Amino acid sequence: MKIIVTGGAGFIGSHIVDAYIAAGHDVVVIDNLSTGRRDNLNPQAKFYEADICDKSALDEIFKTEKPQIVNHHAAQISVTESEKDPANTEAVNYDGTINLLNQPGIERFIFASTGGAMFNDSSQLPASEQTPARPISVYGQSKLKAENAVIEQAEKQNFTPIILRYANVFGPRQNPHGESGVVAIFCDLAQRGGQPTIYRKETTRDYVFVADVVHANELAVKKGSGIYHIATGVETTNQTVFEAVRDKFDWQTNPLYAAARPGEVLRSVLRNNKAELELGWTPQINFTEGIRLIYDR
Repeated sequence: MKIIVTGGAGFIGSHIVDAYIAAGHDVVVIDNLSTGRRDNLNPQAKFYEADICDKSALDEIFKTEKPQIVNHHAAQISVTESEKDPANTEAVNYDGTINLLNQPGIERFIFASTGGAMFNDSSQLPASEQTPARPISVYGQSKLKAENAVIEQAEKQNFTPIILRYANVFGPRQNPHGESGVVAIFCDLAQRGGQPTIYRKETTRDYVFVADVVHANELAVKKGSGIYHIATGVETTNQTVFEAVRDKFDWQTNPLYAAARPGEVLRSVLRNNKAELELGWTPQINFTEGIRLIYDR
């Protein structure tokens, strides 16, 4: 199969590209390298340095490549930045998605969405795919709007939509300089002897290892339709993340504590039953094992 992966030079996307190529697929990467890294690119993938907001560039790429599957990971993923610049977040996460959805000949459209930012503090947790989506951040709202567009366009163009709502993904290649990769940020600070800031130590997140996320994307090439939560169903506090990293690196420091940032929820945890039932997917790597796998390689 020929698969276009947007954001294929990024943290999650590059791992998916590697897996697709290992499985024998013909992979084309589209990435503007604004956050992706050239050294994440698999040399066996064909690469276009292009922006998903540039419709004419996408039109030419799709006309040339004619993919059967689109795996869409390019996005503005920062909750904080989405509050500072909502117009750019909307342009990338919604308008860019529309530019891809309007391309002809697509058979399956795999869309990377958010589980962590899709619900609010009044949502019933663990949240399932049937839990009403109530995002409080511009980022979450832009992803929900894009999800709805994927489903609507799939009906019009007769392709299969697969929406993978990720919990908080962590693993190798994660950017330690953004705000969304708490594990990567803490590990980077520990190795440099820095001091971390914990925004509400009781805040919880559902941490899923990137290899498990990749496996969900492998399964989605042939299985499933609709929305799936790719998560562990386990809540881990920010304080617990700090303590795990502290113990791993013998980090001799105490964190600073601060109030929550705009757009962030207190708790986040997802049910993954539907992914297990319909995709045959279950997480294989827990949080502690994931930390070990990253830094004992």
